[in-house]
Amino acid sequence: MLSIETTMVDFSQYLAAHHVAIHVLDGPRTGAIYPIRAVRLTLGRASADLVFAEDEMSRTHAAIEFRDGQFFLKDLDSANGVLLNGKSVLESLLVDGDRFQIGSISFAFEIEVRNPEPVTHVRPAAKSPS
Repeated sequence: MLSIETTMVDFSQYLAAHHVAIHVLDGPRTGAIYPIRAVRLTLGRASADLVFAEDEMSRTHAAIEFRDGQFFLKDLDSANGVLLNGKSVLESLLVDGDRFQIGSISFAFEIEVRNPEPVTHVRPAAKSPS
């Protein structure tokens, strides 16, 4: 099992190279984008990192977790479950473009690769007047 320190270093390095977020597709706050900046992000109607006024959500309904260089969606023993790409899941790997639903709210999971290296253009040397 990885230590917390190792996980945090791996996560920090991952975030340096990627922008990771969830995008609200339907329901309250449609269009909102929430960057993922923690190893674990909980979603629910109360007692969660991201709280939504949604009666069909449990207080702490689901979590997005970073482990072993990947993200996972996990149902936290909710009353109404979690759908990932239209199928009920207890825990599943998340990849860019996945859609998930908690209560009546639909989300997209997004990963964008950052360009960590600056692009440098070298101009040819100017010709000296003869």
